[in-house]
Amino acid sequence: MGLPWGSLLFVLTGALVSAAVLENYYPKQNITCSQGLAQCKVKEESPLVLPVFDPVEILHLDAKPMLCCRENRKCKVCLYIRILLRILPNEDEREERSEEHEENDDETVVTVCYISGPYLPHCWKVSFIVSPAARKNHEKAELSIVQYDGVFLGTTVNVTVKSMIRSVTFPPLSEVCPSADIEECKTPKVIMVIDRQRGVAELKDASKDLPHAKPLLMCVKRGRTGTCRNFPSSKWTIPLHAISPCLCFQAWREESAYSRSGFCPFSNYTEFQKNVVSNVSLSVAHALSNEGLPVLSWNLTAPCRLDVELWLCRIEADSGGHCRELQGNRVHVSTDSQWQENATTLWTSDAFVNLDIHAANHFMHCVMFKIEEETFGPLCQYDVHRGRWSLPVFVTLLVFSVAVLGMFVIWSKLTGWHSNWTRSHRSKDGLGKVLLLHACSSEKGQDHLVCGLGTVLRDLGFVVYLDLWNQSEVSSVGPAPWLHSRLGQLKHSGRALIVLSSSALERARGFWDVWLGGKDEERPRPDTKADEILCDKNLPGISSDVFGSALSCILRDHLKGAAGKHFALVQFDSQKLIKGEKDVPELFRGLRLYQLPSETRQLLMELHRDRPKSISTQLKMVLWLSKASRRLVKGLKNPGTDVRTCAESMLTQMDNMTMERQGEETFPLTI
Repeated sequence: MGLPWGSLLFVLTGALVSAAVLENYYPKQNITCSQGLAQCKVKEESPLVLPVFDPVEILHLDAKPMLCCRENRKCKVCLYIRILLRILPNEDEREERSEEHEENDDETVVTVCYISGPYLPHCWKVSFIVSPAARKNHEKAELSIVQYDGVFLGTTVNVTVKSMIRSVTFPPLSEVCPSADIEECKTPKVIMVIDRQRGVAELKDASKDLPHAKPLLMCVKRGRTGTCRNFPSSKWTIPLHAISPCLCFQAWREESAYSRSGFCPFSNYTEFQKNVVSNVSLSVAHALSNEGLPVLSWNLTAPCRLDVELWLCRIEADSGGHCRELQGNRVHVSTDSQWQENATTLWTSDAFVNLDIHAANHFMHCVMFKIEEETFGPLCQYDVHRGRWSLPVFVTLLVFSVAVLGMFVIWSKLTGWHSNWTRSHRSKDGLGKVLLLHACSSEKGQDHLVCGLGTVLRDLGFVVYLDLWNQSEVSSVGPAPWLHSRLGQLKHSGRALIVLSSSALERARGFWDVWLGGKDEERPRPDTKADEILCDKNLPGISSDVFGSALSCILRDHLKGAAGKHFALVQFDSQKLIKGEKDVPELFRGLRLYQLPSETRQLLMELHRDRPKSISTQLKMVLWLSKASRRLVKGLKNPGTDVRTCAESMLTQMDNMTMERQGEETFPLTI
């Protein structure tokens, strides 16, 4: 015999039972049998299996929502089912009993099924043994069953036994609580705290510190009737500018989805109403209806359901921007209807169809709306108020253009000053004259560094003298006369730079020791006057190259206290030969030391022959120093193919020096 599932949807033969207040029931077990029945058992059965009914007659079926309470346990909502039946005589029993139950003539089975809301049916097979006397006398019997699974407050349960159906409605949670002491009524409590200093509102679990408290879950909706969407804990801190009075929440514990508390914590805060108005958006668009007539469609979005009134207006050409209302075109949107909802906002839309078809320009039609006695608009698809903002925009663009043009003129002027100033100082003597002095060394790359420094200084506009570029001339006239001639040319505008190396420092110390007459520091210095030292005469035992001759001149200036006027020291950052005052040889004491390329700007200022006095020339000097310093740093770090090597430039430099020396006369250095 099959279960008539179709009758559950169309015909309810039982009565509808609903109780506002649930009765308490104290069952000792889930099934109770009356006298004449023994060994009553309840076993869950799959709803896909055909129900089994032994030869019994169902006389009455009753179902009630109850509160089932047990000792030392909380009460739970349960379904109480009472079945009144009669045992059929033995003759009928033998004819209808299935082969499955032939081995045990005393056992009888009844199947009970019920459906709760959208869940799958629950079926239970109730088995019991009928006493011989009860079967013989086909007495009446009673079964009482208590079920907890699939039973929730606010749901309807349909119970079926054979052809009998009963529907029972459990009262909603709001009617049962708070009088009933059940787990379903223990809804979580959430408090709202406004932190004005941080500008946020926080939702906090008021009972999170209780023992065994399960995690709190929440969802948010726009109003009490809106769709509740997931609201993760990462968003429980809400900025005040994003709060609207219609924000409502539901909270529940994990695994207790039916024990929810609903609350709207911001409904009484009028200060958040301005957030609603400021987030209202209206868009309009011109279109054609199916009949080909012009219409003006509009779409209104808002964070809450609002009472909004909209009307159609038309901007007249001579009204100064005033939008005149077109009578008979007002639309009222209420909070109860016409609002649609998506994941981000609420919206409603419609169209004005009664446009003036005789108007010269349909695009002059706009929409105005009112919220809480505050009027907004007009809103038009195309901006009809350009005259109001065109002048400020034009003035802004004009000022910006003038500013850009002024900056361009200033930059061009500064560039012209720099170019003119550079050309004016590139006379025959250039920006100044520089004599590079170095000691012949076996150190790898030392000559390359010296040539590189000379090449960059020459490219910047200085006249550079270097013996490596004039080896033929040095050989013909001798190192001392050649040095004597170059120092004479540096008398008025130039400086001799001593490029330091390990060899240069050793020779300077050795020269000083020879001058003292030995390395014994206690021996008195010879009483020799500075004027008696000649730059073109080397001391005995000193190498007679250009650097050796230069040491004699440095000694002469050193004894007169004027070595710093004509000579300076240059040390490359990559070598760091002199780290402190104690590392400087006695002969070089008092000479300015420049670290290259870190002190290129200071060196260029020292080498430049002019000292600007006016503000304009000082500005030009600053611009030149900035550009020249960058070029010098780049040239020293990455010389590449720009470095003028000694061998390649020897003949060229000799030719240049020959041209420079025409009309010049070599004369002794007199300091």
